[in-house]
Amino acid sequence: MKVTARDIASKCGTSISAVSRAFRADGSIHPDLRRRILDEAASLGYTPPARRARMLREAVSFAIVIGEIGNPFNASTLMRFSSSAASAGWVMTTFVVPTSGEMDSVIEQVLAADLDVVVLASAELSSGLAKECRERGLPVIYFNRIQVDADMIAVCTDNYGGGRLAAERLLAAGRERFAFVGGRIETSTHLERRRGFLDALKADGVSLDHDEVGNFDYETALGIGRDLFNRSPAPDGIFCANDKMGFALIDAADAVGLRPGEDVSIIGYDDVPMARWNRYQLTTISQQVDHMVAHTVELIGRAAQGTALEGVIEVVAAKLVARQSG
Repeated sequence: MKVTARDIASKCGTSISAVSRAFRADGSIHPDLRRRILDEAASLGYTPPARRARMLREAVSFAIVIGEIGNPFNASTLMRFSSSAASAGWVMTTFVVPTSGEMDSVIEQVLAADLDVVVLASAELSSGLAKECRERGLPVIYFNRIQVDADMIAVCTDNYGGGRLAAERLLAAGRERFAFVGGRIETSTHLERRRGFLDALKADGVSLDHDEVGNFDYETALGIGRDLFNRSPAPDGIFCANDKMGFALIDAADAVGLRPGEDVSIIGYDDVPMARWNRYQLTTISQQVDHMVAHTVELIGRAAQGTALEGVIEVVAAKLVARQSG
């Protein structure tokens, strides 16, 4: 039976994170405890996954776990990671989380792979997979999301600041009736973008008229848009928590004869390539994904070398990209 970091921690009466630190030269741990952990590991034949991998190869091997490959933001993110991995001579494996069921099988596949680091870009598997990886001494980096976890390593955009930028843009345009079309309510991206948007409206003495949940999905947001534009009065300033829903709101506005950017301002989030298309010309909040990927790649390299990174969170500033829709 394979020996894990949990086994060593149990034998030594300590935590899994302490076992991980014991194998790093810069790990903060009492010398006596380090000695006990290393002695127990030697007696049981345990070697941390990252160290085992480096014994067999020189190239860093990492996995990115991502959801909904049809989301333009996820697709462009994968392309950037793939390009960075190729440039560095690293090995990258991609695991796509299924839309329903089979979550356990994805976790099993990730844990069975020969990896130095795991990058979690999927909300569906974040907490469960991160726990499993840590139990095996495998570093985990959250990408574009955060968790309530003091030991978390993460790279994300300033979602709260992005929400504020959207509100400030709509207020400056003289809009008076506001709607927020959010994503999945359990995700940090939804919560922080919504909170920033509402706080900026409140600071200006304005309230939110419509608070909708679009699940980051085009069809769901299209139905929301049809409903909103059939109301009297309809909202004239709309912030969508991703570009995909922004496209849906523009299509819904067009269907009832409203002119995006004139009769109604619509703002998205992500700045995916389609946002620049003449069909949409979507005003949006850019996550500056190139900077996010660059920060993540740097952390992958450091984690693969055994550097202690617990509690490191890199926040990349959001940026408003103004186009015709808002």
